[in-house]
Amino acid sequence: MSPDSSPRPWQKFLSGLLATSLGLLLPVQLCFLWLAASNRPVALPEFASEFLTREFAKQNIRLQARHFWILPDRSLAADDLRVEITGLSGEIFSAEYAEVGLSFTSLLSGTLRPNRLLIRDGKLWCPAAVAQKGVRQELISEIRVDLRREGQWLMAPVIRAHSSKLNIIVTGELPLGLLSPDEAKVAVSSAAAKETALAPQISSLLRNLETFIITADRSGGASVNITAEGTSSGGAKLRTQILFGDDWMEADGAIIRMQHLQAKGFVELTPQATLKSWNFQINGRHLAYQNYQAERFQLSLAGTTLRSSLHGQLAIAHAHTESIPDCNLQATLRESKTANGLLPIEITACTPQSYARGQLNFTSLNQIPSIDLAEAQIATDELLNWASYRDAMRQAKIHLDGQILLQEFHGELRADGTPALQGEIGFSGLDALGLSSATIAPGADLPLSAKFAYQTNPAATRPLQLSELHL
Repeated sequence: MSPDSSPRPWQKFLSGLLATSLGLLLPVQLCFLWLAASNRPVALPEFASEFLTREFAKQNIRLQARHFWILPDRSLAADDLRVEITGLSGEIFSAEYAEVGLSFTSLLSGTLRPNRLLIRDGKLWCPAAVAQKGVRQELISEIRVDLRREGQWLMAPVIRAHSSKLNIIVTGELPLGLLSPDEAKVAVSSAAAKETALAPQISSLLRNLETFIITADRSGGASVNITAEGTSSGGAKLRTQILFGDDWMEADGAIIRMQHLQAKGFVELTPQATLKSWNFQINGRHLAYQNYQAERFQLSLAGTTLRSSLHGQLAIAHAHTESIPDCNLQATLRESKTANGLLPIEITACTPQSYARGQLNFTSLNQIPSIDLAEAQIATDELLNWASYRDAMRQAKIHLDGQILLQEFHGELRADGTPALQGEIGFSGLDALGLSSATIAPGADLPLSAKFAYQTNPAATRPLQLSELHL
């Protein structure tokens, strides 16, 4: 499958910044050339600064700076830069100093080809409307970027981002598409008329980054190291390693805790900085979530884009709760959504006496999936660990021992939140109200099997229905 050529939200944001500030300045480009002939920094004329900020506003970006400058090396610079997005309260980015290297020859021909990007003392903020606690907060306290064009790559001697307990370092050769996707010609008239709804995209990015930073804080700190190696086509291969600390906070701390947590990833980018392929693996030990614990955890995912050809595997070893003393779980994602719009994940679970094999069907990852079990064998001895099961059996005056066999089982939650279950069930050792296989067929230990359907919505006069009862 061909890689997804649509730009990512951050690409849209960066290209919007650059395309607006550079491509839309055609009426003043000749003025820039004249100013750049000076041997010292020259303040950008007021009319040019106003034109710049006005065109940014058309792109839903509010740009402010104490001064805009043209430098002798034909760079556009800004002191005390502030960036706001329409629809989000307060600035989301600030920098003590920012500089973009310009190619005026390319600009005059209508082509956007920045050759340098410098950011000093940058900060990234999460608006109150996006933050989990509803309070505006600083996500990254120090951002330093040094990108310089060399040949068909952007050389990154170092890109560094730092917060209280998070360090991110990027080095190597990156695709030119990071600053100029597709290196396409900027059509001034159409770019001036284009408006991108940035607020939802930027909100999603900031929310995900906030979650990652909270995890880093609660684990005692995290480091992210990305090394980029350019390819002959102008793309890049990125190798990533993420390490988390083991000093997890308690009480008000982590929802999920894990020791020896680390992640490794590989990303291949095209010259346009779009995804060509990727894979990621997370490993950890001694996972704890509320009353759930597991000895080992491993998650691996891979794909060509974030939404196509996605496949992977999750393995959890020796998980246990108060009701389940020991369980091994394996889940496998073979491919992306099927023709009917479902995202199937094959699952296998086993305990010392029970096992189940089937699949979870997601319509979207933020909804509760339906479940299909090809077969499952459940030991009633293990069910007795569940207090709700013991109470239900006692109240119904039912005794059940041995094994319960499920086949062709399907379960889902309906739109009203009530469960709907159906399938085939077989069991032995049933004694309910004096009725058992021994009373029906004395001397023969025969299992009882039936098809069943169960639903608890108000319209159902008989929540449980049995059919085709056999011994």
